[in-house]
Amino acid sequence: MANKGLAKFWDGVNSGKMRIVRHYMENGARPDMRDGGGRTPLHYAAISGLIDMAKYLMAKGATVDVQNTIGLTPLFYAARYDHLDMCRYLLETAGADISIEDNDGRTALHLAARFGHPTVCRYLLSQGADADSCDNRGHRPDEGENFFANVDDIDQTEIRSAMAEARSKGRQRVAVVKAKIRGEETGEDGGDALFDDALFSKDVPVEVPVHSDRQQEAGDASERQVDVVLASVD
Repeated sequence: MANKGLAKFWDGVNSGKMRIVRHYMENGARPDMRDGGGRTPLHYAAISGLIDMAKYLMAKGATVDVQNTIGLTPLFYAARYDHLDMCRYLLETAGADISIEDNDGRTALHLAARFGHPTVCRYLLSQGADADSCDNRGHRPDEGENFFANVDDIDQTEIRSAMAEARSKGRQRVAVVKAKIRGEETGEDGGDALFDDALFSKDVPVEVPVHSDRQQEAGDASERQVDVVLASVD
């Protein structure tokens, strides 16, 4: 495809000109072709929040978790530019992986927080994003030097609140799981429901160590020390 035609194709994707995009796709353009920065058409659709374009590209075989040269997937761009509906589409319909890290160890949650988008942060957390995930510098999504530069105070407060709530919820699940496995009283109504939620939650993996045959034959279950390892907790 000639360079002039290629430029028109990328412009069509970025501006949502479906007729132009369809024309070039029917004449040799590929859904996973890349620009100089390794971005695909789906990256551009995510940048602009163009859900219909994203759906069209996915139907044509686009890869939802494709990473550009610095490791960003379309979900990163949707989060960075505050496109909540695009985040929903990529995660709930297209099956994007929320845990992917870029070349700096950041997740989509890092970008949503860094650029001051509390609603997207809360949504990503509700979908299993890890508030304790650290980038290559050891910074969690709401940490780092000059982290909230150009983010207003209200958004800063909301983002920090969302992160704190997610971390608190994770620790509560740890306590409930440990208490129930050890047969202790939780002191709360609905303890069984909390236990089930913690044990089977997609964002709180639980590992129960396997005892040896001798332990299983000899021991009273109530006397065994069972530890629960939850990856999302400090």
